[in-house]
Amino acid sequence: MKFKSSLNFTDKHLLKWSLRGIDPSLLNADFKEKEHEIDWDSFVDHAQKSHLASYFLENAKRAAIAVPEKVSSALERYQQRIFAHHLFCLEILLALNQNLNESKIEHVFLKGWDLVIRGYSDLKVRQISDIDVLIQLKDLNGIMKVLKEMGASVRTVDFKSKLHEKIEHYHAPLQASYKGISIDIHVRLFSSLTPYSFETEDLLLNKERHDFQGRSIYLLSEIDAALFCYLHAYKHLFYGSALKVAMINDFSYFKTADLDRHASLNQATQALKEMLEFEREITENHDKIGFIAFTFERFLCFRKKTFLEALILSQRRFVNLSIRWKSFGLIFYDIFPQRSFLTNNFGSSSYFICWLRRSFNFFNLFFKTKK
Repeated sequence: MKFKSSLNFTDKHLLKWSLRGIDPSLLNADFKEKEHEIDWDSFVDHAQKSHLASYFLENAKRAAIAVPEKVSSALERYQQRIFAHHLFCLEILLALNQNLNESKIEHVFLKGWDLVIRGYSDLKVRQISDIDVLIQLKDLNGIMKVLKEMGASVRTVDFKSKLHEKIEHYHAPLQASYKGISIDIHVRLFSSLTPYSFETEDLLLNKERHDFQGRSIYLLSEIDAALFCYLHAYKHLFYGSALKVAMINDFSYFKTADLDRHASLNQATQALKEMLEFEREITENHDKIGFIAFTFERFLCFRKKTFLEALILSQRRFVNLSIRWKSFGLIFYDIFPQRSFLTNNFGSSSYFICWLRRSFNFFNLFFKTKK
């Protein structure tokens, strides 16, 4: 099934002009032809919300295009703010890395910091909000002790039910906060509800050491990191609501040689195939696009989900569950979670009042419109 792109003129060109690898001469020519048709206020707003701002600025410099002064000033101020945030976050990451090494807790850093530490992206371009760490389950108490000794507040994740806890616990059971920076502790790359067969012990066995600012920092092997990059985006497109459009640029940092074979070994062939097709449709600027590209556009133009889109997303979420015989129980508790989950997240009122608040928030988010 193919869909017509839902992006307006401004959003379409924001995405096109912010892609890594765009030819500077083509950007220069396209910009000169289209700049007078751009809604620059919307461009600035969406560039920041989508995390595309720094990519556009870097492309604009390489293409030597004359961006309107008010636009370049606004985006450069934004870039400086995120750069300062990254420097602060990096100090925390380096301190955590040192403490984990001294405690002999085997670990790797994930996601945005993986790209920065590999040298693929710099601190001014790829926006990062928090720190993600992968460890083995046996080291959970150890990392909790390290974090508390650093002065971080640590909490376990609230689960919707005992069934959710039993199945999902081994994904990201701990969340910490230190000096305002969130630190997520993972013991699996994905919930056991997914069909993927990544084993944390194997991932850590194959980890790579990188020298970064005079420190030894460990990351996933490059092929594990590449596959995780695609599958993590896939998860957000179908299961989450926190996707940032700039993740389309993350794919371009990695080589895809042998990725098909690696996906096959980890039961991820279909997901990778869909994501590679999605990447091609977006980077080649197709007008007729598949479902993944269509739902991806929603995170840039902030449109409502269509009824058909909501239906397909719900169907895909259910079908992709690998533990199908437990799915009905999970769905029941998704709708009617245990009391502790509701009161921790929606106040200390009665179960019914908390449930109504959660339902209102859900429908408000699910059919979110641009303000």
